[in-house]
Amino acid sequence: MRYQVRAISVNVARAVYALNWFDITPGLIFISQDLDLKLVYLGVATTAFYIGLAALQMVGGILATKYGSRIISFLGILTLGLGGILSGFSTNLLQLALFRFITGSGAAMFFSPGLSLLKSVTPQEKYGHWVGIYNGSFNLGGGVGAFGWVFVDDVLGWRMGLVLGGILAIASGVIMFLLTGNYGNDRLHSSKILTETVFILKNKYLWLLSVGLMSGMFSETIIGQFIIFYSETYVKIGETLAGTLGGIFLILGFPGGVIGGYIFSRMHDKKKYSYVLSFIVSLLLVPIALSHNVIILFSAVILEGFLTVNTFSILYTLTTDFIREKESLPFALSFVNFVQIAFGSMFPTIFTAIASIYSYRISWLSLSIMGILLTGLIKPVKISDRK
Repeated sequence: MRYQVRAISVNVARAVYALNWFDITPGLIFISQDLDLKLVYLGVATTAFYIGLAALQMVGGILATKYGSRIISFLGILTLGLGGILSGFSTNLLQLALFRFITGSGAAMFFSPGLSLLKSVTPQEKYGHWVGIYNGSFNLGGGVGAFGWVFVDDVLGWRMGLVLGGILAIASGVIMFLLTGNYGNDRLHSSKILTETVFILKNKYLWLLSVGLMSGMFSETIIGQFIIFYSETYVKIGETLAGTLGGIFLILGFPGGVIGGYIFSRMHDKKKYSYVLSFIVSLLLVPIALSHNVIILFSAVILEGFLTVNTFSILYTLTTDFIREKESLPFALSFVNFVQIAFGSMFPTIFTAIASIYSYRISWLSLSIMGILLTGLIKPVKISDRK
């Protein structure tokens, strides 16, 4: 079997994994009506997903280091699918938050093991290219969830839309597990797990990179989760156009990730590139805050969609420079992702709370300013400029 088949199976699972992040987005307006939830409670429900994502992030990395990335990524996407299915049967806020927490927990168990599994099935010289596709697949699947599920929810309703997403996740996980065969079974010896874990946790550069590139997490969590709802209820552009906007933001991450990864790998001054990119991603939140013009809104969101995914590609690529054992890569990836999600999980609730108390304009501007300030943390990081 050609390695591309195995790599594609991992990326298809990654895309469906992302679909289950965002297939709830078009249904938020219907969920608010059916479950009688105010804006801030929608923020609580979406935050529950990110809490689950953060809580199990490093657990998934440690388990993959100990038992192998293939089995853990498989169990992760099965859990994610189950949470998605259960979310469709929610009858109140507590149930919805609990099931979104389960969905987020499954997502946490898939991410870094899935990326490590991808490394094991691809040739070393091709890995960087496939990392770009892996990150882009997230946006492709998320775009299908955010845009395609506008129509799915119209036909099936938001409940069956979530159930369908969960079923697709389970199916893609089974296919991935069968096609990857004996790959992804590398394990770190038990005697080294603790020392390598401590080494990664104490690495100040991984901390600085994770927080310094937080602009991408702001953009992904808030635009990805709320741009449709915001556009419908505040900018008043209509359901279909709002869904299109949300889909464009996510889908453009696929070419953005592939092209951005290609550019970054050939960039001589990687620190400056990382710094400038994070600054631009933060700055692009300003026109969203200040304008009700549809053309300006679409232009800003399109640029954000193309650039946001590159902050993650930079983070995941540079992480490999700060580990000692290749088998510890799943944990290192899960750690940097945990740091970002731990911070990012707070922002749907903070964003909706500020919007409720003050205004959406203040919410968007607050995120922009915070992203710009945090970008400064990249400066002390010793980034290799090798190609």
